[in-house]
Amino acid sequence: MWRRALVSFVLAFAVVAEPIPGAAATTPIAMLEIPRIDPPGARPVLEGVSAKTLAAGVGHHPETAPPGEPGNTVLLGHRTLGPAPFHDLDRLRPGDVIRLYGSGFRLAYRVESTRITSPRDRGIVAPVPFTPSVDTDQHFLTLVTCHPKGSDRYRLVVVGRTVPDHGRFRLAQT
Repeated sequence: MWRRALVSFVLAFAVVAEPIPGAAATTPIAMLEIPRIDPPGARPVLEGVSAKTLAAGVGHHPETAPPGEPGNTVLLGHRTLGPAPFHDLDRLRPGDVIRLYGSGFRLAYRVESTRITSPRDRGIVAPVPFTPSVDTDQHFLTLVTCHPKGSDRYRLVVVGRTVPDHGRFRLAQT
């Protein structure tokens, strides 16, 4: 059953897109911190949504905005397979904070919405989540996992937007 769920999860988000240049499959492109559901510390975000990448943790959907850039950054992770980074994603509520750190950027997002949707819902990867054909200079973060736990029937989607007063600031270069 878990193999079918893994294949369905990956195929639902299969794309013909170029990954972030220079990002190796095992090199983190960012760090993700979700205080409500994670122990202290952050999880690495890897480039891509291949079965191998998702078996290792959180993957960045290459068809979406790179972490730290305007638009919709979509991150996928399992709830019950491998390290199960999104096991408790259903505990997030509007108003919760999510942080994304990377080379030269540090963003804080506030959860705006959660929803259950079809695995084939392409609104997940829209520049403004679930809004067709809109470009934006805003920063969105969309977290996606299977729902319910142990099933690949639906997707649990959490959407956050940068916190207006704390959203973007540059890290000191060393």
